[in-house]
This record gives sequence, structure tokens and C-alpha cells, in this order.
Amino acid sequence: MGKVQKPTARRDKIVTQDMATETLIYDLEANKAFCLNETSTLVWQLSDGQHTVSQISDEMSKQMKNLVSEDVVWLALTQLNKDGLLENGDKLDFPFSGLSRREVIKRVGFASVITLPVVSSLVAPQAAMSQSLSPNGDACTIGNPSTCASNNCLNAGMGMGICCDAGSSQANNPGYTICTTDPTAADFDFRCCSGSASPGTGACPPSPSPTTRYVCDPY
Repeated sequence: MGKVQKPTARRDKIVTQDMATETLIYDLEANKAFCLNETSTLVWQLSDGQHTVSQISDEMSKQMKNLVSEDVVWLALTQLNKDGLLENGDKLDFPFSGLSRREVIKRVGFASVITLPVVSSLVAPQAAMSQSLSPNGDACTIGNPSTCASNNCLNAGMGMGICCDAGSSQANNPGYTICTTDPTAADFDFRCCSGSASPGTGACPPSPSPTTRYVCDPY
């Protein structure tokens, strides 16, 4: 018996925008954009690491009200993997390895009622995409970092999120002061939302060890 394969779509450093019957995906890491048609979109959405290829096929058949074969699902997964949009693509046994797209489509069948899956590459200059994402200091939804240009949304308290530098781990605002025993500013930077800090003025509270005051720099 072959192993159970549960494809997982890549979500890290990915920005998505749902259209009427398509999905636009921007890969922040590779600076590439893709457009998924309806069939590929459903495969993408159902590739959550929980559904097997067979289950994805069954669910798509229900949603599209037409029979969707496992071959159609595999065709979509093959394209998603080729474009680096699968998290566990290297662990899947793709049945179409070594076949041309023409050969694959012939195997899937031209008589299929549903639209064959398509993943189209788009031109996406980094500057243009960055303008559509929130800069450091802007509000964001905790748990949804993809709206931030840095892909890092930190908890600012009271259930609010704030876009912070990619290397930051705390949402401390500019001007926030912390006294630390570490005299190296670089080791303090990650505690600032802006990702950088500078030595401040004034004495730190008494401490057994030498302390240095740092202030988070502006965004």
C-alpha cells in the first residue's frame, strides 16, 4: 500500500487576494506573482495538510458539481510545486514526473467538463507590491502577518497588532526605553518594532552589573 499523501500549500511569506473565481498569489520571498484559475484555487485552498489527494478530489467534485478526478488534482499540484507554492512538495510522489504538459493533459482527458488547472506567472515588481502592503508601525491583524511588508505582525496589546521589522520579536514603539546589561545595541534591536535601537541618555536603575540605556529608533 502506498503512503498517504496530504499536500500542504505554502503559506509562509505569501500574500493572497481572492477574486471572483481566481486567486492572486504574491511570493514575497521570490518576488513573483501568480494567478490561479478556479480549479487551481480549490486545490490550493484544500491543500491544508489534512486532506489527501482523494479527499481533495471528492470535495472539489461536490463544490464544482462535476466529477473531478485525482489526475486533475495532481496536475494542479504539479504546477503549484513547480512554482514553489507547496510546503511539502519534496515529500509527494507526483505521478506525472517525466511527462510533458501535453502528455499529462492527454492522460487527464480533453473531455473533462471542468476547466483544467492553470497557474499563470505575472509580472510583479517588488516596489509596486510593497506599496500595497503595510509598512512598519501600521496596524495589522494578529495571526495574519501577510498584510505587512515585513511579513511580521506582533502583538501590541489590547488585542491589537502592529507591523514590525522582520527581525523584531517585540512590538516596542519608537522612544521605548529599556536598560540592559548588554552594551551591544545590535543585541537589543530585535526588541524594537523598528528593528533598531540607539544608546539613550540618563542613568539606569541601580543594578549589580553595568547597564546601558537603549531607546527604540523610529520606524
